[in-house]
Amino acid sequence: MGFSFHGWGRLGGGLMAAGSLGLLAAGGAETPAAEPANAPVAKLLAAKPEVLESDYFEVAGPDYASAVTVLQMARALQGNLAKYFAWPEAGRVRAIQVQLVPVAQADFAAPFKVLAEARDGHRIALVRWSAETKFSDVCLAMSSAALEQLVMWQAGPAAAAKTPDWLRIGFGVELEAGLKPAVLDQLAEQAESVPSLTLRQIMTAHGPYGDALPVLEVNAYWLTRFLQEEARMSGTPEKATALFQALAAGTAPVDALRAAFPGEFTDAQTLEMWWAVGYRDLAARHKLPVQSMAQTRAELDGWQSLVIEVAGHDRKVGLEEAWASRALPQTKAAVQEQLDEARAGLPWANPVYYNAVWSLAACLEALRHDDAAAYQAAWKRYQDDRAKAEATEAEVTAAMGG
Repeated sequence: MGFSFHGWGRLGGGLMAAGSLGLLAAGGAETPAAEPANAPVAKLLAAKPEVLESDYFEVAGPDYASAVTVLQMARALQGNLAKYFAWPEAGRVRAIQVQLVPVAQADFAAPFKVLAEARDGHRIALVRWSAETKFSDVCLAMSSAALEQLVMWQAGPAAAAKTPDWLRIGFGVELEAGLKPAVLDQLAEQAESVPSLTLRQIMTAHGPYGDALPVLEVNAYWLTRFLQEEARMSGTPEKATALFQALAAGTAPVDALRAAFPGEFTDAQTLEMWWAVGYRDLAARHKLPVQSMAQTRAELDGWQSLVIEVAGHDRKVGLEEAWASRALPQTKAAVQEQLDEARAGLPWANPVYYNAVWSLAACLEALRHDDAAAYQAAWKRYQDDRAKAEATEAEVTAAMGG
């Protein structure tokens, strides 16, 4: 099955009215952090899935394009969580598994589920995979599995089972907003229109949520960002590390907050006011500027060529020419540098060119791994995505009288 970002978006369903929050206020029926699974978990994929690995994640998918895209997302998540959680030394622990299960083979109806292996509690995320799979579901699946696995490594299975829903959702939406700039703008706008939840409602929420999920997503995201910001402004960033580790392991929220911010609030009322005021202020300050179409197109022009040192002089070469010298150390270094720049540019990319940025990053990834078939497929996909984006830009420019 081919892969495309077209049609991927945030979780569906309109924003609920303020009067529909009974489920969150009451807590609802608890959703287990992870389902038990027999060890080892049988692969649900085709006989020969595409399997790609990083230091901490293993992604198995029906094709290279799907697997490499999700692996890039996993690397971004690892970087986000590394600010607050200590990852074990690479190579000394089993990678967190993410399996992209084609819908026809999936034996579960939910967008994803997280399994815990019986023998050691190791987490495995299974994602229903099709052209309709939502970006937000993949982000939430990986943040859920990663947070539970981090707590498992640090505090054991009992603590991992207590990882709260809001924290998994908060870090999942943070991943999504970091990779898709339009999402951050949407979240900032929704902060003004979506019903505000109290700290108690957010921190004690349990699924199933149904139509209430979009409201919890917005509130959980801004609470996650608010706590990060408050710790940073206090001058002691390690506060955020201790706070998020305590919250992820199931420490009572009020106890964790009082330990992190002593003297900041004296009772439940001042605690809720601290959050309510900070929430609105933070959301108002966090709208990212998105590049124009011309700016992202210019960035792509730069990323699809490499500067390589040859005989003591810098030489600019295209990716197809770089393929011939891919084994040289200077080429490898240039490819890695360009790949890092492309990934860093994703949050700012104009949505019209977003697919092109992703497919060019996949092309660089294949070049880095010396995978000829994947490189050719990714290069063709990049050319197609780029052509479609340029056609859209031309239409928009013409419509605006440019």
